[in-house]
Amino acid sequence: KVGEPYDPDRIRSNFQSLWDVGLLENLSIEMERAPEGVTLIVTVEERPTIKDIEYTGNKKVSTTQIKDKLKELKAEVKAGQPLSVRDVAKARSAIADIYTENGYRSATIEYRIDDISKTEKKVVFVIDEGDKIKIAAIHFQGNHVFGENRIRNAMKKTKVNTWYRTLSETSTTYNQANYDADVESLKGLYHAHGYKDVVVKDPILDVFVKNPQAKPKKQKKRIRITIPLVEGDQFFINEIHIVRVNQNGQTPE
Repeated sequence: KVGEPYDPDRIRSNFQSLWDVGLLENLSIEMERAPEGVTLIVTVEERPTIKDIEYTGNKKVSTTQIKDKLKELKAEVKAGQPLSVRDVAKARSAIADIYTENGYRSATIEYRIDDISKTEKKVVFVIDEGDKIKIAAIHFQGNHVFGENRIRNAMKKTKVNTWYRTLSETSTTYNQANYDADVESLKGLYHAHGYKDVVVKDPILDVFVKNPQAKPKKQKKRIRITIPLVEGDQFFINEIHIVRVNQNGQTPE
């Protein structure tokens, strides 16, 4: 405040506090000396405000679905708040993840910032959904106890795209949520046979174009999935003890 002693350390602390509010694009504090004391000149440049947000190109995933998912991921960009390029980039990345989770691994998401006025901006997310990528093959590494066909049959939601599964849109498209569910099914297969320490590692995904000679818009992408396994040792039951417990589940001892 005016009349207080000049303290550079305190000014630096106040500078950081003001910057951390997140409302400024630029900030500087300069000092001018005079016989009667020091004058501080604080120059601020406010961030423009987001006036509107638009999503274009999305047909398979609705705008409502995108907004709900961004809110869930705490990555939403709201109208009325100061524009932050970092927050917009975070939202773009989250939208890309939404499409990947739904099987659209070839989707591309970009954004642009349009001027409405000097202090107001419009954020536009430009979405090219591409096509869902069908599964061409599923292979395993490190499996010795069970053959590939046995393990593949344990996967109910992740299947190879074949002529007799043409109507099974969900299972023949790589979907992260479906794959995660099938990982538990794979573990269940091994657990049922005594392999309690089995580990299913992250899949190796190989995306390729099935018909590279076709025109770009006619090209169809496929994916090969390789799943590494660490089967571990097989365990057998050694002894079974039956003991009396009280109402709290504790033994008499």
